[in-house]
Amino acid sequence: MDNDKLIKRILDDNRTTRREFMVGATALGLTATVASGMWSQAQAATPKRGGHLKAGLNDSNTSDSLDPASFNATMMIAISRAFRDSLVEVGQDNSAQPGLAESWESSANAKTWRFKLRGGVTFSDGKSLTTEDVIASINVHRGEDSKSGAKGVFSGITDVTADGSDVVVVTLADANADFPFLMTDYHMNIVPSKDGKADVFSKEGTGLYFLRDYEPGVRTTLERNPNAWQSDFGFFDSVELTTILDDTARENALITKTVDVINRPGLKTIGRLGRVPHVNIVDVKSNLAFTHPMRMDVAPFDNNDLRQALKHALPRQEFVDKILFGYGEVGNDQPLGPVFKNYDPSIQNEYDLDKARSLIKKAGMDGVKIDMHSADTAYGGALDAAQLFAEHFSKIGVNLNIIRESKDGYWNNI
Repeated sequence: MDNDKLIKRILDDNRTTRREFMVGATALGLTATVASGMWSQAQAATPKRGGHLKAGLNDSNTSDSLDPASFNATMMIAISRAFRDSLVEVGQDNSAQPGLAESWESSANAKTWRFKLRGGVTFSDGKSLTTEDVIASINVHRGEDSKSGAKGVFSGITDVTADGSDVVVVTLADANADFPFLMTDYHMNIVPSKDGKADVFSKEGTGLYFLRDYEPGVRTTLERNPNAWQSDFGFFDSVELTTILDDTARENALITKTVDVINRPGLKTIGRLGRVPHVNIVDVKSNLAFTHPMRMDVAPFDNNDLRQALKHALPRQEFVDKILFGYGEVGNDQPLGPVFKNYDPSIQNEYDLDKARSLIKKAGMDGVKIDMHSADTAYGGALDAAQLFAEHFSKIGVNLNIIRESKDGYWNNI
């Protein structure tokens, strides 16, 4: 790790004192004056505790549920992260950090993983966290009868058992050196167990906030848990999350100060929004991906030549420039985002209409009609993106039929 990254990590650690930082920074070659200035800047940027946060978010439906197996959108992920925890968390530097598991270790062949549970953790009703809770929570996402969106992620687990009162042992079919990262998946909430089964609808959690009011697709309120084990975070005394699906309505709520923060502003109007005096546009590099999957078990996508043709006809950079207005980068069909440590920027997909036409001819699918269901609930500009894709696909003899879906219920219907 280079010195700049090490200094940043020391500054980002809330446990670091000024004296400790000064000693460490000067040991790494900084002068006392520079180190003191960096400390002062960092302290000025440190969040202050207190207050009531009002947020307007999209990506929510009236059919939403507290069942983590069903999570697929922003609102439920935000709610669950606030009042529940996972065994392993993603740190500020995108490394795997201890959550409800204070430590973990693997066997030499990386097929067996032992997670030691953090002591003294309780749910919001006072119930102590147990290995039974963890085992039941993991089992929600595995087995033939599981309906979890993360079933595939955890399909490699063959057994989950307890070793004593504070260790959970996970056995895998195949070696996986990165298995702890899988436990950060947003579906993997640890919930209380009841009669040996995970109580997936429970409002009791171990997180930074108590879940007070919950109206799916409408409004949720949370209150800071003063006894939360992760006391370094949870800066607001209370939080109110309101569903505002329409981009214009969400932006107006911010402009009129009805809410303090919104997610995913309409990119067509983000320039004007940024000129409002009290509005700050925060562009955070992340692993959020806008994907357009092709079901390989359903015609016509069971034909590899067709799939490859569509990939070569996809205007990736034009999508970033015209749909995302530059707020993004080309993903090139790799599942890892740019913040992941194993992201490979050398993977590229060529835009080549001649090659695409040749593949369509080889597949015998000239003039094929493909349905694409779309709604801006998926992401801002999704409908415009569908029109852009249709324009380019028509150049290789593919007719893209755009089916406009309603915003509410899009994720469940599609």
